[in-house]
Amino acid sequence: MARITKRELKEEAEKKLTEAYNLLRVHEKVWQDEWDAAANPFVAWEGYKKQQPQRQTLVRAWLDAKNTYNNLRD
Repeated sequence: MARITKRELKEEAEKKLTEAYNLLRVHEKVWQDEWDAAANPFVAWEGYKKQQPQRQTLVRAWLDAKNTYNNLRD
């Protein structure tokens, strides 16, 4: 059974952080486009509230990846 080194863990954490960041940025663009396309701010706000669970999931995944990477940097 091969042991995983700290360097390999750090590289994997960095890869996951980059993927989570890129995914979040893509969704931020989509969300901004939807906000801009709304008929008025009230309609945009209703759409924003409906998307909250999806946004929280993506942001939480990015924060978890960031924390894991930062913990391995020390």
